[in-house]
Amino acid sequence: MHLQKSKQAGFNLVELSVVLVIIGLLVVGGFQMMKVQRDSAKYSSSKQSLQQIKQALLTFALVNHYLPCPDTNRNGKENRTGAMCAAAAGTLPYIDLGLNKMNVSDGWGNLIRYAVNSEAATGGICAQSASPPAGRAANYFCNTPTTPKTALPQFDLKTLPTQATASSGDYAVCSPSASSCTASSSMVADQQSVVLVAFNKDGRTTNCNVLSPQERENCDTDNLYWAANPSEQAGSYFDDTIETLSGYTIKKAFLDNDPMALQ
Repeated sequence: MHLQKSKQAGFNLVELSVVLVIIGLLVVGGFQMMKVQRDSAKYSSSKQSLQQIKQALLTFALVNHYLPCPDTNRNGKENRTGAMCAAAAGTLPYIDLGLNKMNVSDGWGNLIRYAVNSEAATGGICAQSASPPAGRAANYFCNTPTTPKTALPQFDLKTLPTQATASSGDYAVCSPSASSCTASSSMVADQQSVVLVAFNKDGRTTNCNVLSPQERENCDTDNLYWAANPSEQAGSYFDDTIETLSGYTIKKAFLDNDPMALQ
């Protein structure tokens, strides 16, 4: 009888071990599922923030007749040197836009990148300049209109891009299917005067060279961005979210608001 009880006790210990293993797997799986759900919610938050920022930029343009320059010192206000933007890329001037810091951050709390037409920071801004000509896309960021257009934006329907003429200083976004991001790559967007980037989970580093080639394109200061496929693989990690704003969209917003606004 004593031997039979020992065998029964041993069986219970084995069974208990199996149950504990199963519980452990369920707990780990549950935590993993919760993490995936939290990340998914944060990515959705990033996308929503980008859409809200695009609308805020267009509203700012309708009220002020120009788009703001980037914030280069993270104080919530645009930075200019005279009429020119202090830099072509920085963060969003959320105070100027009537927003708060949370509104211009991604789901992980990283400030969203705000890049504007590069010529707005290199002397190509405002039509009254002797050079370049009046039609350049940098004029969307000019805050000093000239007479007789004092009450009108410093751009009109002829401001680039147009169907006949491409803009200069604008940005292109490489396709997820591209094996590398170059000027000859397939693009999902071209001639974009504004690019917004949510860096998401891995944030933004001050050293772009440590990033994967896909994320490096969204960190450097050239005129190419890359809307690559999401990946968590080492060497090709990518989880950025990108939105853009073209001259066509800017002009359409004015025409929708007032058909005579750009005459």
